Amino acid sequence: MLCCPQGRQEKGEKSMKKEAWNEGWLVRHLNTNDAWQQITLPYDCMIHEQRSDDAEGGCNNGWFMGYDYELMKRFRCSDMQLKRRIRTYLELEAVYRQGEVYCNDQLVVKRDNGYLNLTGELTPYLREGENTVRVIAHNAQMPSARWYTGAGIYRPAWWYEVPKKHILLHSLRIKTISISPAKVQVSGQTSEAGTVTVEILDGTKSMTAGKTQSDGTFSIVLDVPNAVCWDTEHPQCYDCRVCFEEDVWQEWFGIRTISCDAKNGFCLNGQRVLLRGACIHHDNGLLGAAEYPDAVERKVQLLKSVEMVDQNPIGKSSRSNPVTYIKAYDEIRKLFSDQPYAQHNGLGASAFSFNIAGGRCEECQGEGMIKVSMQFMADVELVCEACGGRRFRDEVLEVKYRGKSIYDVLEMTVDDAIAFFGEESKKNATCRRIVERLQPLQGVGLGYIKLGQSSSTLSGGESQRVKLASFLTKDSAQGGVMFIFDEPTTGLHFHDISKLLAAFNALIQRGHTIVVVEHNMDIIKCADWIVDLGPEAGTAGGRVVFEGTPRELEKCTESHTGKFLRMRAKIMKNEK
Repeated sequence: MLCCPQGRQEKGEKSMKKEAWNEGWLVRHLNTNDAWQQITLPYDCMIHEQRSDDAEGGCNNGWFMGYDYELMKRFRCSDMQLKRRIRTYLELEAVYRQGEVYCNDQLVVKRDNGYLNLTGELTPYLREGENTVRVIAHNAQMPSARWYTGAGIYRPAWWYEVPKKHILLHSLRIKTISISPAKVQVSGQTSEAGTVTVEILDGTKSMTAGKTQSDGTFSIVLDVPNAVCWDTEHPQCYDCRVCFEEDVWQEWFGIRTISCDAKNGFCLNGQRVLLRGACIHHDNGLLGAAEYPDAVERKVQLLKSVEMVDQNPIGKSSRSNPVTYIKAYDEIRKLFSDQPYAQHNGLGASAFSFNIAGGRCEECQGEGMIKVSMQFMADVELVCEACGGRRFRDEVLEVKYRGKSIYDVLEMTVDDAIAFFGEESKKNATCRRIVERLQPLQGVGLGYIKLGQSSSTLSGGESQRVKLASFLTKDSAQGGVMFIFDEPTTGLHFHDISKLLAAFNALIQRGHTIVVVEHNMDIIKCADWIVDLGPEAGTAGGRVVFEGTPRELEKCTESHTGKFLRMRAKIMKNEK
């Protein structure tokens, strides 16, 4: 079972354990006797540094002096844990700038450039009792990182436990070879040689399966009988289950082919598709076609607004939650107020709100918890004795819809709520509107969060995706908005990146424009147009190294981004 920080069980990686490893870190300047400071990741080491007139680079570096930092975390391992047949990995999503990871003073992994994840296996270095992980972040030559990414470990850390024989992280690839007949290539890498079993499923029904031998890498082509191709009108998806010894991965995919040439234009599954948007090149041309000189000016004039979708909390109140932010709770309150018991007792929609007096528990103000202030310690939260943590008066909780009270509904996950209300959506218009409001949350990979979950418990990435979901509702169907996303993959599981891209495409299909600041290669390779700044940070960067398509960027030798795109393309080619 996969363990995520929010308690979610992913669709894949049933044999892998993944936990957030962000608490209990210490930081100080490298090679000093400075006192250790306790922190929680992600953390910008330079946030407490002082500006100085002596800083090299002056205002270009924000008057910051450069420092190297040492981050440390201690943890314990029992003899029983070490004897388990597992392998342990530590993943740091990003360390700026040069990063080194040590376990018990042994070098585990090193990287000369920041921005990308830093993953190393700890298994050979772990010992019974206390263990120490140290991360060295070299930032002395790049103090301007404070203005860009932040210094140190500026993204989350993850602890992985996988079987001794396993499929390597991030290595699984699924590719459509042909659509008539449907053929799918599945490839990846394994920790050692062995037999790999691959199965294609439609729900719970097995469509085809096969076995292949892996010598460290594997590749198999399967025929998929009676397959339905993925397209924009019918996004049919299948599941691919890959088993290697005790390790099991499962990923969903669509069978489709995409091509583009001068004669036929853009083709999906061999059929010409009319594009609704255009990629503006240096000469404002689309695939070489001419465009009026004032085209860009007209496009800017058509913009109705610009939305900065950041990672700030979605609400200031502890009672704010995802379901109120996307306006689905209005429909839920209406549904409960329409029930016979509510109408008999004069309970309107406002009685089911925990933001105003009337139906909520007044002892805890509808929060379900009471905060007790402690003079010399952190505040303590206790379950409200009046309502037992259920947030409403007993009279309100007596109102049931299909056996569920308003509290029961708020405790449902988004996935559970869609299934619950979806059963009556054809008969009940209110249920149908609730499902329509909740589906964007599911579409951006937030199906695991609870409807009534406090916004204060959401991570920055989750808050950002809640905002994205709100723009995917029918009320935002009209185009003409430019959305700016700052690092939307922060804290996002790599299996959910495809969901994020699908949400982006949904906004684009509605006539919106998306600008993304990102370092994730899976996002960059899908961009229509890339502007690469660099080649380094601070005084060694700040200029446009490249602008163009991802394929053109691969040819740019000066770009670090192009280097990693080339590496990725080479790996994909070798897997074929």
